[in-house]
Amino acid sequence: VWACFTDQGFGPTVTDGVYFRYSHGINSGRWECVCESNGTETTADSGVTVAVSTWYDLRVVVNAAANSAQFYID
Repeated sequence: VWACFTDQGFGPTVTDGVYFRYSHGINSGRWECVCESNGTETTADSGVTVAVSTWYDLRVVVNAAANSAQFYID
């Protein structure tokens, strides 16, 4: 699952963006917070494990200078 703001959709073609990413077999099933700039990806563990049949409110706030992003879950 990808929840994102990117320059090219999602997947391996992303060059710039901020997004949440989830895969059951990666990061012990927790949401990843991802920032990508010029094809260089930086990830952070959200600490929130995805649970079946659960809705999540995902929010990313980018500052006016576009050099910092804060990730929020619920």
